[in-house]
Amino acid sequence: MATPFIPSVSMDRLQGTLFDICLLGPRWQGSEGEAKVRAYIERTLKQSELIYKREEFEYLAFEPGLADLVIKGSPQRKVDCEVLAYSGSGVVEAEMVYASGEELTSSVVEGKIVLTDALKSYQAYPRAAENGAAGFIIGNNLEQNLLRVGATNYEGQIGNIPGIAIGSKDTQFLKELATQEIKVRIEVVAHTKKEVGWNLIVSLKENSVEPEIIICSHYDSMWLGPHAFDNASGTAAILELIRVLKDSPYHLTFLLCGAEELGFWGSKAFVNQHVEKCRKLRAVVCLDGICSDLGSVEVGATENLVPILREIARKRNFRVDQWSIPPRPNSDHLFFEKMGVPVFWLTSMDPFYHTAADVPEHVSKEKLARHTDFAAHVIMSLADKAMS
Repeated sequence: MATPFIPSVSMDRLQGTLFDICLLGPRWQGSEGEAKVRAYIERTLKQSELIYKREEFEYLAFEPGLADLVIKGSPQRKVDCEVLAYSGSGVVEAEMVYASGEELTSSVVEGKIVLTDALKSYQAYPRAAENGAAGFIIGNNLEQNLLRVGATNYEGQIGNIPGIAIGSKDTQFLKELATQEIKVRIEVVAHTKKEVGWNLIVSLKENSVEPEIIICSHYDSMWLGPHAFDNASGTAAILELIRVLKDSPYHLTFLLCGAEELGFWGSKAFVNQHVEKCRKLRAVVCLDGICSDLGSVEVGATENLVPILREIARKRNFRVDQWSIPPRPNSDHLFFEKMGVPVFWLTSMDPFYHTAADVPEHVSKEKLARHTDFAAHVIMSLADKAMS
């Protein structure tokens, strides 16, 4: 009888990798930080004597530039703000209105600059633009006056109105002003062009005939802060899993994706470049924002994987606070799922995602190791089932 393969996740190595990645700074796709983290990953793979390959993909790069918000009146007042990814550039001056998610209709927002804090930017911006808004402001309800940047859409297209993000204290201040029919002025200057990005791919048991499992994670981040949760945690986990599973008997492919924050460009390109391969996959495991000390644990899964995932969680005494069935369409599993591939997404909630406060101190090494270990056992269980 063959000896069972038992993974051994290193807590200290995981934490060291997470801190190394965070020290590289923001890793916005196309930036110096993104190039540094890609080089770091490649060095790590070479040191582990692992063969990997790069695959190019084309994406629409977005370079945020000027963001300006001025409250008109006497005296005028400026408000700190940041550009939303894929915002349209331009200058608009109009009356500002506050709108909840249900109020983003033409009767409320047409011709106005819309302030909202009810939805994610990629949900609210398209709705406001389609209903004739002149400009868009996304706020938040965090305790600190933090700005949460995001994207105006996940379709990879430039929006047609200026869009900005503001902090929570300014959100409350502007919500009060919005009842007074006050005018504001927004200016956005940003640059876009077609660029080339890279996916990094490590295949274990490449010549095996058993059904294959892909484990994916994105290595880019937003441009504010170290972004430990999103997604240094997932990147550290996938590098650790490559190490601990490299001598396993399983047919595994590890996919480190670029340009996730801009709308899953890397994973979409991989699926398009490997259509037949993807149709035969046993499962896809997505590790994005896998660990935070500040929020709950979420498992997103296609229904066909739920029984086995629940059983593994029970056996491993792994607490899952929220099951999303099917998984939310917010990470690199999306295009695999659209092809009918079974999907498991391990993620968490963190109030500071996409802000400068997404820092390593909010990711304990104990929890990161526990979550990575759980992912390893899910991968092995799915592989065992595929081979039986």
